[in-house]
Amino acid sequence: MAELTATLEKQASSFHFSAQTGRGSTVQIDDPTSHADGQGQGASPMELLLVAVGGCSAIDIVSILEKGRHEVETLRIEVRGEKPDNAVPSLFRNIHILYHFSGGVPVDRARRAIELSIGTYCSVAHTLMPTASISWSFSVNGDCYKGQTVASNGAE
Repeated sequence: MAELTATLEKQASSFHFSAQTGRGSTVQIDDPTSHADGQGQGASPMELLLVAVGGCSAIDIVSILEKGRHEVETLRIEVRGEKPDNAVPSLFRNIHILYHFSGGVPVDRARRAIELSIGTYCSVAHTLMPTASISWSFSVNGDCYKGQTVASNGAE
């Protein structure tokens, strides 16, 4: 069984932590709501979940398309999550992922790569699915296409 590790250390500000993965990557984590400017000095843990699902899916998709000999010139991913206010815990209920491809990627292959990523391979998406519905759409070279929604067990 694989084991992943991370170490977090509190910084000078109350809710600012520097996190380091077992492989040495570093990320700054903070609670933006604890700062007068609403910004903080790092990403919130919930923002990192959105980054994680986008990153997990991105790696799957590029791998799938490159194995099929389709060149992904660029891939930009926008992830939006909705969660209730004043709920404890405040879990994501809906997550929408918008993929923007450019290059020699056929529309049907882009669609299939996304379906495989979200439906089968992306561990982060499957971790979030018990409480959140995940929907997606995509564009290829500027032309937009509808995707689908993977309903969760607990989402309304």
